[in-house]
Amino acid sequence: MGITARFRSMPSNQMELERVLRETDVSPDDGTVTNDSFADRVGVSVIGRSASTSGKPSDIPWANGQFLVNRSGTLGGGTILDTDIPASIARDTEVSAAQAAAEAAAASALSAHVAASDPHPGYLTPAEGNAAYDAIGAAAAVLAYLPTVLGDYANDAAAATGGVAVGRLYHTSGAVKIRLS
Repeated sequence: MGITARFRSMPSNQMELERVLRETDVSPDDGTVTNDSFADRVGVSVIGRSASTSGKPSDIPWANGQFLVNRSGTLGGGTILDTDIPASIARDTEVSAAQAAAEAAAASALSAHVAASDPHPGYLTPAEGNAAYDAIGAAAAVLAYLPTVLGDYANDAAAATGGVAVGRLYHTSGAVKIRLS
């Protein structure tokens, strides 16, 4: 380590030398203090001032599970408190309350949906579908109508003679048929 002390003149006797050394500010040269230059330090600590004042530095220790914190202007070991966390970050109690409220709203909406007589008005309910579509009645109406527009022939040969083309419809005593030959 390099130390530079500047004297105007070198004292000539022991007493004068001691007085000058007591009054002289002796400091290490920049960049000459190394880790080996320090005395042994306390484990898990930093060196500095724990208070917000000027003065000599000392070890600032903290225990396992603690963090280096500044509490009311004093630097030291401590735990993270709720006041250390920004207010914009949700706390566990807030998240739990929001989750409980969301679950209650979902349960209520599901109950209302299930209880509704027609929860999907854009779709037909089974009863509405049955009322709108009567397969047997519709087919019967078509079958009743066909003989009035189709020729009545005993068989394919008679239908061919009557001018019914292959693949076209005709009827025999109300039974609708397709001419195959």
